[in-house]
Amino acid sequence: MVYVFFQYIFWIAFSIIIYFSIGYFLVLIIISRFRKVRLKIREDYLPRVSLIIAAFNEEKIIEEKIKNSLSLNYPQDKLEVIVASDASTDQTDEIARGYQNQGIILYRQDEHLGKTNVQNGAVEMAQGEILVFSDATGMYDKDAIRKLVRSFADLNVGCCCGELRYVTGQEKGEEGEGVYWKYERFIKKMESRINSLSGVNGAIYALRKNLYIPLPPDVISDFVEPLEIFKNGHRVIYEKEALCFEKSSKGITAEFRRKVRIIVRGLRGLAFEKALLNPLKYGLMSFQLISHKLLRWFLPLFLITLILANFFLISSPFFLVLFWLQIILYLFAFLGFVLDKFNVEFKLFYLPLYFCTINLAALVALVKFAKGEKKVVWQTER
Repeated sequence: MVYVFFQYIFWIAFSIIIYFSIGYFLVLIIISRFRKVRLKIREDYLPRVSLIIAAFNEEKIIEEKIKNSLSLNYPQDKLEVIVASDASTDQTDEIARGYQNQGIILYRQDEHLGKTNVQNGAVEMAQGEILVFSDATGMYDKDAIRKLVRSFADLNVGCCCGELRYVTGQEKGEEGEGVYWKYERFIKKMESRINSLSGVNGAIYALRKNLYIPLPPDVISDFVEPLEIFKNGHRVIYEKEALCFEKSSKGITAEFRRKVRIIVRGLRGLAFEKALLNPLKYGLMSFQLISHKLLRWFLPLFLITLILANFFLISSPFFLVLFWLQIILYLFAFLGFVLDKFNVEFKLFYLPLYFCTINLAALVALVKFAKGEKKVVWQTER
């Protein structure tokens, strides 16, 4: 009886893990065969745009970002660039002020209150009909804003997310991050095709200013803001031709800290938008949030359940093999971590390492969320 009980537990956990890893995008593919929401775009649609760059202590990269923004292929008289400084203590503000004669606007909040809060303040002074939000580290393709705004010719569109691509060949560990983002990009494309996105890339997304809702500082804006727009009856879409390029985190430890912060804020955001988890009212979006967000953040609990249940089943040769496959996965991740500490490259271990890193980060984030901790402010990791 005990053996059968652990078999049930094992297969339930295994099924959930497989569903999140493979099943969800297969379901999206099937749905997309029967449902595709039409989109009207106009290449000549050029509204006034405010590009808001959130920055905290970005002196190493802010000048490159400003130059990138000034070089964009968009009418200069219709593009406003705002550097939103979250009480930076380095030379970020001074560098931005050096470009004021070229039209760069510096908005500074005097207290370090976090990205969401500084965006709220910058939006108040923004003059654009369309707001584009970016990080200091994200470099835009020259046509990125043109590609972002063309969909707003469709009055049903309230928010548009661009495509974030990580630059390869620069930092260790980005092989894992690259695989993760390829999966994410595919999911976003499918969600946009059949309904609306369940979240956007914080480095490149746009929305109508009249739909912007000031948010509490402890929730993640690029997750909650699009959901608010969806609740107000507008679509949140994906634009694969609006490209943003960014380098991966410098080392797995920095990536771990970044993921913990993002997931804690994401969990608080999901709690803020808990009404959307009601499938009777929100149908497909509820399904997307549960499949894409909730299961991702709770996945480490199912991974732990899987290996613990598997341990009590190793008297079977079949389950013994499955148990050792899991051990090998975690062993590879540990070896990847050790090699990362010694600055030694071995690509075979990076995918297991990244997989375990984001799940350990999710586990830590769940604990912090349960304890009521908030991740309002951020430190530069890149």
